[in-house]
Amino acid sequence: MDKSILSDRKARIAAGLGRLGLTRQFVLAGSVVAIVAMLVVGFWASDRIARDATESAAAATALYMDSFIAPLAQELAEQDTLSIGPIRALDELLAGSGLKDRVVSIKIWKKDGGVAYARDLELMGKRFPPSENLVAAFGGATVAELDRLDDPESADEAAAGIPLLEIYSPVRAAWTGDIIAVAEFYEDASPLVAQIEHARIQGWLVTALVTMLIGVTLIGIVHRGSRLIEAQRKELAGRLVESERMTRQNQELRLRAEQTTRRIAEINELNLRRIGADLHDGAAQQIGFAALRLDAVRGGRARDTQEALSEIAEALRTAMEEIRQISRGLTLPELDSLSLDACIDRAIRAHEKRTGTSVDAAVDVGESTASGLVKVCVYRFVQEGLNNAFRHGQALDQAVAARISGDRLVIQVTNRAPENSDEERSGGLGLSGLRERVEGLGGDLTFRLNEGGQSILSMEIDLPAEAADE
Repeated sequence: MDKSILSDRKARIAAGLGRLGLTRQFVLAGSVVAIVAMLVVGFWASDRIARDATESAAAATALYMDSFIAPLAQELAEQDTLSIGPIRALDELLAGSGLKDRVVSIKIWKKDGGVAYARDLELMGKRFPPSENLVAAFGGATVAELDRLDDPESADEAAAGIPLLEIYSPVRAAWTGDIIAVAEFYEDASPLVAQIEHARIQGWLVTALVTMLIGVTLIGIVHRGSRLIEAQRKELAGRLVESERMTRQNQELRLRAEQTTRRIAEINELNLRRIGADLHDGAAQQIGFAALRLDAVRGGRARDTQEALSEIAEALRTAMEEIRQISRGLTLPELDSLSLDACIDRAIRAHEKRTGTSVDAAVDVGESTASGLVKVCVYRFVQEGLNNAFRHGQALDQAVAARISGDRLVIQVTNRAPENSDEERSGGLGLSGLRERVEGLGGDLTFRLNEGGQSILSMEIDLPAEAADE
């Protein structure tokens, strides 16, 4: 069918429904919903009634029959079939006036599917593949099925021509309580079927009456509400024009206020993050280094005390200078005139000078340009990564690699982690602040330990977008 014709029909149907009024629309839609709900509840209730009635009858029959069968089947704990005495007793039991009209047949099963007892002597000793019900019964459950005789060993019972309730009941050892066999009964289910049908009819009648009562009540409420809505609609029509004008004006003022508030909050948050990150990544790193060198001097581990004191003084001087720069709203202004590869090289050389260690550098960024924010971020990333490699990784196999992949700058700081390294240090304040700095510029930061025991701190950031802002 042409889409235009289908769309036109949908439009006509929608227009027709709109002209019916609220009450008629509710009657139409509510009737469909009520009928569907009634059918769902009715079928569910019918199925539940049948299931509960079947389970109740099965439990009662199993309990009743177990009192006769269990004492006669105790020898199955040690053998596969019953001896002649219990067989005759069971035959006489089934022929008695109390059970012959109620129980059509009995089978007693072993766990491997062998028939330990059956009224049909040809079945005794035979083995059949264990059915799901038999397996469940050996698991301790009482299982029942109403008129579903589809197993090969149930052919004689299926030919009886009457509805049968098939019940699987565990037979337990008298002293240990272990399941030694399963008794399968076939009970005449004609009274049960009649009872279930009667209950189903009553259930459908009750469901239909309740649905009708709810529908009539809701229709009355909706009709009354429809009349009230119509009256209020006429009353509000005169105020609509003024209300819309005031709404538009208030919305414009609210949007302007929200934009201003949001922008102020973003600026304050960015400033706080920047200051916090700069203090930790800059001054705190220098002071931390000075503290480490001071501990070395105190402990007598420094090779040259005067050189160590000079390094401490230099670190503290650098920290104070960075704090002063942050106070003046400046962040590493010396990076503005440097290229991207020079920024990375400066961070590496500063680390080598502070720690007296060597770093394997593989920087291949070509002539790529970046904004001042990206340069600061790259410098802090290399600084923080190498500082963690020195503090946590004992400066083993320190390396920095930088390359351009498509439009993104990819930098990795790696080191070989010692056996007693703390693998959870990636959650510290330094990397947390660095992650915020990188992600704030649209980049990604990851930290992992590979199978070879190598710590890898990686950063990826988009260069063209930042370079365009210069």
